[in-house]
Amino acid sequence: MPNDEVSIADGATFAVSDRLGDIVSDRGHGFFRSDTRFLSRFVLTLDGLAPRALTAGTTAHHTAKFYATNPKLPSVEPATLSVVRERRVTHQLSESISITSHARRDVELEVGIAFDADFADIFEVHGHATQSL
Repeated sequence: MPNDEVSIADGATFAVSDRLGDIVSDRGHGFFRSDTRFLSRFVLTLDGLAPRALTAGTTAHHTAKFYATNPKLPSVEPATLSVVRERRVTHQLSESISITSHARRDVELEVGIAFDADFADIFEVHGHATQSL
């Protein structure tokens, strides 16, 4: 597995994302349970742009934290915001996202979350064709 991916699991339930915490389907990422990918995309944006990853890692076999900051945004200078995503996998995926501003004034920005579900078989996700009997 590449170093830019973070995986957490609880039994046969697991999630794979990039170091930002984003789940991107064409990279084989997802939230999987019972050999099915339930979540194929889960992407966070700030004013339409991706945050900048700082560090990420697992805090236990079934939890992870992702730390990021902002790029230059229309109303916010770079590295003014702290973004923390805390993810947990049990029989479901749960995530807490906190954004802290270190600006000396109020800031306004649009926080976006895009998600998709494709319910793909795990073998299809990893490029192995399934065959009907």
